Amino acid sequence: MSDIVGAFALNLAFILYLIHYFPQLIHNTQNAKLKQVSLHFHGLLGISYLTDLCYGIGMQLPWQYRTVSLIGTICLGIQHYQLMKLHRQAWIFQGYTLLLAVIFITFCINTFQDSSTHFFLLMGYVSQTTSLIFLLPVIVRNFSQKKAQSLSVGYLGLNWLCYGCTLTAAYCLHWPLPSKLGTLFGLLCLSTLLVQTVLYNAFNREKIYLL
Repeated sequence: MSDIVGAFALNLAFILYLIHYFPQLIHNTQNAKLKQVSLHFHGLLGISYLTDLCYGIGMQLPWQYRTVSLIGTICLGIQHYQLMKLHRQAWIFQGYTLLLAVIFITFCINTFQDSSTHFFLLMGYVSQTTSLIFLLPVIVRNFSQKKAQSLSVGYLGLNWLCYGCTLTAAYCLHWPLPSKLGTLFGLLCLSTLLVQTVLYNAFNREKIYLL
């Protein structure tokens, strides 16, 4: 029974991961909200998706894994273009742009030379590390500014469901402990962001009403 539940959760997570970032791209079309997007959040998430794609291709992981990484990388590329209009001259933005370019060029060189798996395993570790911390800059910024307008509620909600399904699959399919703990940590971070978004938006609406 647990295998059936795990397989269902895994397939549902796959579908949700394909579409979960699109609400954020629509959210970014509102210039005032785009300005609130943390460059560290964007940069870390971009690194996570790009290195995950390198890892998936280099280690010849299942097509579902590579497809999710590819769609995520494309979405972050679109967001990079959206942010470029606002932060082209910012050194943080330029730094992340250079780092992403170096990762991509290094991946192309290693792929062309048919290198050993060590590089691709390194990309996997980098992806896992950045995927654990990319939400922390947003949580800190929301707390310091007492507002949460940078991330779409639709993106947060779909991402929460993605992590929930992945966590269910991890336990039902008996994945290794790091997969369980990493997904649980991500779920806790997303829950914190959702609470911040609801509370701070309600607080700011109340403040505007009182004024």
